Amino acid sequence: MTARNGATLVLGAYAMAPAAGTPEESAFYDGLRELDLGALEFPLLAEGAPSLDPAWIARHVAPGWDLVVTCIPRTMQRLGQSPAYGLASDHDEGRRRALDDLAWVRALALGLADRHGRQVVTSVQVHSAPVRASARVLRWPGAWRRP
Repeated sequence: MTARNGATLVLGAYAMAPAAGTPEESAFYDGLRELDLGALEFPLLAEGAPSLDPAWIARHVAPGWDLVVTCIPRTMQRLGQSPAYGLASDHDEGRRRALDDLAWVRALALGLADRHGRQVVTSVQVHSAPVRASARVLRWPGAWRRP
């Protein structure tokens, strides 16, 4: 759907979705297909979630919709497991895991494009994480100095 100002409407419905991997989740996304949308905010859930399978996406997401993949759910899950996780981490392992997750999103985007013959994932929402590293950067003496 296009708004009066010409913008495509994007629905961020994943926060309302039933638990991942349940029949209710599939039914929820099937129901969304009835809406006249241009794009759907789609969550990067925990590894192994059925909704991350391109075949699941093809069955339950309207074929003409673009996807805005949000990494926030997986980022929050990972931070709960390891406070050192994140792109802004000063720990090599935490930063590597965050980069691995982004590589996974890239592979999903490329796979969906191949499958559908068009760019399906039009953008990716990323959280730099962890907050602790950000606070350390803000305490750096030159952080607020103008060039």
